[in-house]
Amino acid sequence: MLDTGLRLKFFITIFIVLGLTATSVSAIHYHFFKLERLRLMELNLQQNASLLANSELNLTQREFSDFGEEFIQEIIGDDKINMIVAIYNSKGKNLYKNDNAYIFELPDNISTEFATWEEKEHKDFLIKYLTQKDSKNNRIIKVGMILNQSMIRWKDLNQRVSLFVAIILLVIIIVSFILSYILFKPVQTLADQVTLMAKKIEEGEYLELKSWFTKLRTKNYQNDEFNSLISSLDKLATQIMETQKSTQQWSALMAHELKTPMTLLKMSLDELITSTHISPESIKPVEAELKTLENIIMDFLEWASVENDSSKPELHVIHLASRVKHNVQQLEKLSDNIKIEFVNLNEDARVFCNPIHFDQIINNIITNAIKYGNGLIRIECSENSLKIWDNGPGIPNHVLENFGKPFNKFKQKSAGGYGLGLAWVNTIAKKYNWKIHFNNSKGSLVEIHFSQT
Repeated sequence: MLDTGLRLKFFITIFIVLGLTATSVSAIHYHFFKLERLRLMELNLQQNASLLANSELNLTQREFSDFGEEFIQEIIGDDKINMIVAIYNSKGKNLYKNDNAYIFELPDNISTEFATWEEKEHKDFLIKYLTQKDSKNNRIIKVGMILNQSMIRWKDLNQRVSLFVAIILLVIIIVSFILSYILFKPVQTLADQVTLMAKKIEEGEYLELKSWFTKLRTKNYQNDEFNSLISSLDKLATQIMETQKSTQQWSALMAHELKTPMTLLKMSLDELITSTHISPESIKPVEAELKTLENIIMDFLEWASVENDSSKPELHVIHLASRVKHNVQQLEKLSDNIKIEFVNLNEDARVFCNPIHFDQIINNIITNAIKYGNGLIRIECSENSLKIWDNGPGIPNHVLENFGKPFNKFKQKSAGGYGLGLAWVNTIAKKYNWKIHFNNSKGSLVEIHFSQT
């Protein structure tokens, strides 16, 4: 499965986009209604100013003081609660102010050169004023209206509003999840298929590589970027399959073709020694190099034969402990300075495989331990695994990174070998689906987990 962290990032991105969209729409909605409220307030001010101008306002200042409140209330009705009303004579001297005008400290005198519209902002509210001349009654009328700065009063939010907000948030989360799932599904499918391809390549299975991507093509992805990507990967898989097949054929053919000139060289060397007075001792270095080259070719051919053989191996029941002991007895003859100890041997442990393959993998691991260790090797055999320790310097990182590749060896002058040992180990492990683990914390530890299927 693809790392869930990437899907989470995908989900968060969609959630943020939808959240910002909802916030932007709400902000536009809020701004629109605020402007609409201002427009309605202006219409209301104009209407009230017109009502005052068209009413009987021929009162003296004293009469305004005695009867003005009742008179104004009769004209503008219930609007007086939020209204600020002040009436001035033609010279700008105040004749009447209602309670709101006193609260907001409208002046007793104003200039006759006044602005028609005024706005005054306070912390929590906005006041809009309309000032106009009443030519009929020779008066100046100033009316204002109070508007909250915010359309939202948080203290007035009730449980119903909170529930509505929670539902909107839940809808955004659900939609984000569904969109991330729908949009991410082809990526997830492709990632799973690429992971499978990598696993199969690692296990050496190339025969069905081309069909792995072909089956991803569906009507949902026709003529889009995803289908183009599938086509490209399909071509890549085909190229990998053909390259691998050609490489296997060429390597095996090259090694096989080298056997003939090697044989001719040995025969020519023998004839040269017989027909001339060359000392056999002087020819020994050449013979040794030819022998080394012959061994490399033969070992590589044998490994390549197993590596390229895709048939199911013949299975036998192997008694793990006794088979390992038998191989150890043969390998101990290679060195007099080696000590091999057995710990926690499970005498009943069994594994199903070809005995030749089992001997090959065990011999290569123990031979490497003998070559690169410092004299002591420990072997532990449990029901489903085998552990082999040595107290050497450990397997270098560059060797582990190229594990399974031929001619991959520890560059130590005192040690022999051709670098095919770990290639054998990897090839046989893949054939039986065994797992190999390495640990360099204290010397080298090679652990084999045997599959029972």
